Amino acid sequence: MVKLTKRKGFNFFRSYFDVYNELETDKDKVAFIDALLDRQFLGVKPTDMKGMAKFAYISQTNSIDSQVKGYEDKTGTTLHAPIATPTVEVIEKDLTPTLQVQVEEEVQVQVQVQEKEKVEYTKKFVFLNSLLDNGADKQLAKDWLSVRKTKKATNTETAFKGFIRQLEKTKLGINQVLKICIEKSWSGFNAEWVKDIKPIESEVNKDDLITYHWSVEGRNNKRTIHKDKAKEYFAKMSEGGYDAVVIE
Repeated sequence: MVKLTKRKGFNFFRSYFDVYNELETDKDKVAFIDALLDRQFLGVKPTDMKGMAKFAYISQTNSIDSQVKGYEDKTGTTLHAPIATPTVEVIEKDLTPTLQVQVEEEVQVQVQVQEKEKVEYTKKFVFLNSLLDNGADKQLAKDWLSVRKTKKATNTETAFKGFIRQLEKTKLGINQVLKICIEKSWSGFNAEWVKDIKPIESEVNKDDLITYHWSVEGRNNKRTIHKDKAKEYFAKMSEGGYDAVVIE
């Protein structure tokens, strides 16, 4: 039967979509969508919903009813169901505040878990970005990644930390090391391979550089970093238990 309605549309909120996706069976999903559409377009409140579909609808009742009331107040029109469809109010005990709050809290927790997973995904480790964060020239970083790809090296966080660990054992800057790795087609790097190579003057303006030192395993280390990267890099060192001291 065609269900006639004067309403042209309504806002399908993200919360409806989230709750819908939490339903495990197609039967519950269809029941939830049918109830939502009948309420929004026909003003019919569901009376025979069961199980999780019922809980899902109850969790969105305030939002759904607010939309319907807003439409009716704005247009001066009261939504009605087709004559053949009886309209019966939801039994009041089905909408007890305790039950509604409980369902809303469960749904909210599920949504928060999903949002947390999305945030964690956006923070996924990226080898190139990590090189840039440590002062690498973008083109040099990309060129070295091309070498690594040719050698079928994996760009994991573990591999990156190994590279930085070897870099910190030298007196060379990251860009000098990258140039050497590219020219020699090295997919990896070991401080012993460059022990006889002297550092070259940085092409970066010296006024933009900060020199600092830190101690690890009883050995003092000294390094220069661009001032734009210093704050973030020092924070990472602090998280790792190292204290960097800037040399004036």
